[in-house]
Amino acid sequence: MFLLLLKARIRGLINVARHTAQRSRLTAVVLTLIGLWLFGVLFLGFHFILELAPGQNRVEMVYQLFYALFLFLLAGSVPFVSGTMLQAGDYLLLGSAPIAPHSIVAAKLVDATVTNSLQFAFLGVPAILACGMSLGLDIVGWIGLSVLIVLFVMLPVLLTSLALILGLRVFGPKRVRAAVTAVSAILAAVVCLAIVSQARNIRLEVHSPVGLASLAASTSPTVRQPPSGWFATALLNLGNGKTAEGAADIGRLGLLVASLYGLCMAFGGRLLSEANTSEESAPVGSVVSHSRLRPSRSGLLGLCSAPVAAIVAKDIRYVVRDAMLLSQLSAPIILFLVPFVLAIKAGAGSLVRIEDMYPISGVMVAIILFMQTSTLALSSIGLENRGFWLVLTSPNGGMTLLWAKFLMCTAVCTFVGFTLNVIGAIMFRAQFGYLLLGFAIITPASVALCGLGVGVSGALPRFIYENPAHRVSAWALVIGFFASAAYVLVVALIFAAALFAVEQPNANPPLIYAAAWAVFAVLSAACAVVPIAIGARRIEQYQWEH
Repeated sequence: MFLLLLKARIRGLINVARHTAQRSRLTAVVLTLIGLWLFGVLFLGFHFILELAPGQNRVEMVYQLFYALFLFLLAGSVPFVSGTMLQAGDYLLLGSAPIAPHSIVAAKLVDATVTNSLQFAFLGVPAILACGMSLGLDIVGWIGLSVLIVLFVMLPVLLTSLALILGLRVFGPKRVRAAVTAVSAILAAVVCLAIVSQARNIRLEVHSPVGLASLAASTSPTVRQPPSGWFATALLNLGNGKTAEGAADIGRLGLLVASLYGLCMAFGGRLLSEANTSEESAPVGSVVSHSRLRPSRSGLLGLCSAPVAAIVAKDIRYVVRDAMLLSQLSAPIILFLVPFVLAIKAGAGSLVRIEDMYPISGVMVAIILFMQTSTLALSSIGLENRGFWLVLTSPNGGMTLLWAKFLMCTAVCTFVGFTLNVIGAIMFRAQFGYLLLGFAIITPASVALCGLGVGVSGALPRFIYENPAHRVSAWALVIGFFASAAYVLVVALIFAAALFAVEQPNANPPLIYAAAWAVFAVLSAACAVVPIAIGARRIEQYQWEH
């Protein structure tokens, strides 16, 4: 039965790809070419960097690369795995079919692996292939590397699935949301501690001229620890001609993955059914009737038009009540604890001053902002689901819808960024000017990242989805991620150029910084306006996909 379910899933993916190619041939060709181009650029980029690293440094880079990619897969696995394993809409059909529960779980694990590795296919796979190329693998080595990649993408999914199943045993089969929230918090804490452990050897000698170099060269023995270290060791053994050792490492990893797979099937088959994985029903009498309707244009929403204010108010309430989306937005916030943990580990006798932690706090806020804008903005259009037609049949156009989505995403993400920036400035005794500088960076960055996400999801929408966590099309997910990453890279280059110009003789720092911020603001506005305009035109011409 497992093979039958797997065959049906593969056939469904083939039919979707064939239908998309026939209906939008030009779009399919362009997106395929973009995907191949991104894959090739990343492969060449990673290969170039690895070739620059000699000897032991290359070995350390391989370990750190696997470490970072494993955290990347693990950190974002809970929404996709829980959506596939616990909140999928096809359990009613599967539960009524003559299929053993463990077969359903086995097929769902494969589906969750594919869903969780969409971005990894364009980011992690070229990086690992570049490692293999730099290590000079032979034919046997490339075969072993292919097996390693499969095991590597499966392990985080199996760990998360087992944690969710154990969470259901603790909270009860009917408490799906509580289990998902608890596992999200635990994995977020694990990722936070992993970042801290990686940074424990970093010397924050910001007053030393070699401070930046020592920061870049610092590493931690943590990257060699399991489970990511096992994959790196296996690849290095294959690259060094130790085929037997590499095969033994792959065998041990395969045994680990098979054991976790078996545990998930054994325990999951007893818990997962239509009765205990459906949305928790509200108790009788829980519906509250309000005596009056609250206006949607109260407060700051009064500055917006009535249609925009209504959509913004509706979406904010949706985000607050959607446990899946709320957990995706809340999990990254735990990264804000990293500078506090580092400050505690430094101790009272350390040369590190408390004020030196504020830049690290700012970096964590930037990462949180990037993750939250990517999640909320890319999901904002798909939140409408089939109710999207209510918007199109109203007197409002596509621009009104996207503009409201943009305002909602920007308001939520900017508020979180401002709040964390104020907390960091107070706790780490930052000067008031640095606080204002944080506001001046957070605001345009939120505008750009939210505009990119909303525009891309509008240009490549998806309104019918099986996984509640996958409210955006695969291409929108990939292109949105790389577009946001490209924006961050360009912004970093702008401010790096400003720092370089300030160091030149007869430089005027205030003028240089003002010019850099002006370029940054114009670029951010363009990254918001252009994608939203493209997405609005696409939304107005959208034809429903069945």
